[in-house]
Amino acid sequence: MRNMFRWMVVGCLLLTGCADGGSPEAQGPKETETREQWTVSPVFETASGSKVRGEKNRAGILVHEENGLVVTQEIAKYMWLVWGDPEQLKKGATAEIYGMHREDGKRQLLHKASLNGPMHGADAMTLSGPTFPKKGLWKIEVVVDGESHATFVLDVK
Repeated sequence: MRNMFRWMVVGCLLLTGCADGGSPEAQGPKETETREQWTVSPVFETASGSKVRGEKNRAGILVHEENGLVVTQEIAKYMWLVWGDPEQLKKGATAEIYGMHREDGKRQLLHKASLNGPMHGADAMTLSGPTFPKKGLWKIEVVVDGESHATFVLDVK
């Protein structure tokens, strides 16, 4: 009887130790992430000459010369630009913009909408209102119709 009790205790400890710790949305950055993964993404120029910060030829956010190519909390609207397969990015495809703030590591939905047609040299775009609840580094993931499309880092001032 004592042996059976010991095995039950060991089994419970093993099962508790193997728990996954919650959903991926609630988990913060992994300890193995390096500083390079939180380096602010570069600004690139589109075919139409617009300045975009993000992952070149995948997705990014339109930035303006007036604010020094910096994303701020004060901008009234953001334009998210997406490049890729025209079939996947057809008008009406759903775009979800997720953000994870470096301090708290919580993944949150910043914007969800249907993609609109081409603009500023991109294959598709969507507009959002002010979406960043606080300043600092944000890791952005652009998801199109449920598939991860691009990831980049913004420094919100």
